[in-house]
Amino acid sequence: MGAKSPSLRLDFGDSSPENSLMHSAAAAVKPDFSGWATKYGLKCSDGRTILNGAFEHQDGDRVPMVWQHGHNSPENVLGHAILEHRKQGTYCYGYFNETAQGKNAKTLVQHQDINALSIFANQL
Repeated sequence: MGAKSPSLRLDFGDSSPENSLMHSAAAAVKPDFSGWATKYGLKCSDGRTILNGAFEHQDGDRVPMVWQHGHNSPENVLGHAILEHRKQGTYCYGYFNETAQGKNAKTLVQHQDINALSIFANQL
């Protein structure tokens, strides 16, 4: 989560298609939020355009969710996200952890103080 690109608005409703991860038997725990991690073909604020299928190989992957792209400290880990490849882009389901930082971030999302995320697509 943070200010770097690509940033897209989160979807707090269930806009997932019937064949999504959230409609599978494996989805035992409801995510704290869901939304587009990236959509294909849009120019990001860093000038990059994510091409169709760029993250298709990560369909179903569980990735860390960190504050402001801070991969340098475990204290920045707020939880995890499950990625889902869709024809329009990569959708994610976010789960906050029980750390003080995770609980704070969850509250910020619930109150819509934070309404976007960034995937920090580097080294493309």
